[in-house]
Amino acid sequence: MRLSWPPGRASRAGLAGLRWRDVRAVLVIHVVLAIFLIGPLVAAANQVARELRGGSAGTVRLLARTVTIYGWASLLVGIVGFGLVRDRFSFSDGWLVASIVLFVVASVLVLALLAPLLRRATAAAPTGTGTGSPAGAGDTAGGTAGDTAALAPRAAALAGIASLCYVAIAVLMTWKPGG
Repeated sequence: MRLSWPPGRASRAGLAGLRWRDVRAVLVIHVVLAIFLIGPLVAAANQVARELRGGSAGTVRLLARTVTIYGWASLLVGIVGFGLVRDRFSFSDGWLVASIVLFVVASVLVLALLAPLLRRATAAAPTGTGTGSPAGAGDTAGGTAGDTAALAPRAAALAGIASLCYVAIAVLMTWKPGG
């Protein structure tokens, strides 16, 4: 027996005609990927500004790497999500279109703007002791702490907007207004 999802809507072809049990498994994978990929991405991205203002160069480097890796990995959430959409929802659903647009915006903010900014910050970070020493202290072959601190407001804005996009997506995916 083939169940349609959401209830009351005829199922469309896609995902090779998976039954509801199979779709639930894909949905669980989608949610788990969102938790374990987007969660750490948001956490790392929101720590960046504080570290740029006065943290160690090593911590900035670690956060830059974390944001980049989890940013690319978070695209798996969207890929699995598209697999769910094909069979159970319509691209004419407003909540779904809004979620996709927000996901693309968040991905662009993280991968095209925040990650390169963090690479620049890593290159400009002081290469001294890495203890958060004041600007101009220690070996400054890579730059000064002031160079990286100047990037903090932009990093905070990018991370904050991306985080708000992810929160809005979670609300839309749970509430499904009009769906």
